[in-house]
Amino acid sequence: MKTQNVPMEVFVQESAGCVTDQRLREETLNFSSYTAIQKEMEDARKLTKSRVATLRDWKDFADKSIVSPITRTKLKAALAAVEEAERERRAAAAPVVLDERVYRSVLNATWNLRGVGPLCGAAWDEVGGRRFQQASGIVE
Repeated sequence: MKTQNVPMEVFVQESAGCVTDQRLREETLNFSSYTAIQKEMEDARKLTKSRVATLRDWKDFADKSIVSPITRTKLKAALAAVEEAERERRAAAAPVVLDERVYRSVLNATWNLRGVGPLCGAAWDEVGGRRFQQASGIVE
């Protein structure tokens, strides 16, 4: 008898060809990982037969009961994650619409000429067309 590792998917399809010892094969067939993979493969076959290939197909598919509860849960979670990501993408790409009052406040704004001057960051004022530096009393 040849000893080698076999992927579980291959074992599910050909367990008799992989393990010739009946007792060992029955023991392996009772593993929870074997039954889980077996259910997943069966669900995949059912979905393929029903022409469900994408999450969009799954969303529109009427007979969701053809797959096992764990597969339904996984597909539901995957679909929810994709839909949430799409909502976030659209929200980020949507233009920001400001209230009309914001536009009016900018349009009608008046500006005070007091600001930071070029010399050492001193404050400047303009009075009667003349600028003077508040800190030193210099007049331009």
